[in-house]
Amino acid sequence: MWAVHQRGGEPKIFDYADVLQCEVAEAGDPEAEEVASKQEFAQRILANPAKAAKINAAKRNMCLGMGVVVAVQTGKDEVSKLEIPVMTDEVKRDSSLYKSYRNVAEKIKAEFDAMGGLV
Repeated sequence: MWAVHQRGGEPKIFDYADVLQCEVAEAGDPEAEEVASKQEFAQRILANPAKAAKINAAKRNMCLGMGVVVAVQTGKDEVSKLEIPVMTDEVKRDSSLYKSYRNVAEKIKAEFDAMGGLV
């Protein structure tokens, strides 16, 4: 058994078998699409500033955040996602700090994989 306790709420108790899937997720996708012109880039910033920031970060080889996302069975036909933040700052992907955060995230993922029998 394991539990999640969020501020101001009651703890939710889960069984190890409730873990359905687990993955490390990053903000600032390195596969971000290229922008054709400065004008198009300006239009994208106005239309969606967050997406423009992610594209810009990807071009600079930056990770804007990292966490572990766990899909858990919360009811008979209900699945919820539990997001565990590991890093919330902007970090270069080729830095030792990024590698340290990535190792922590991979260890958390491995623990959830083992709990859910996903190994």
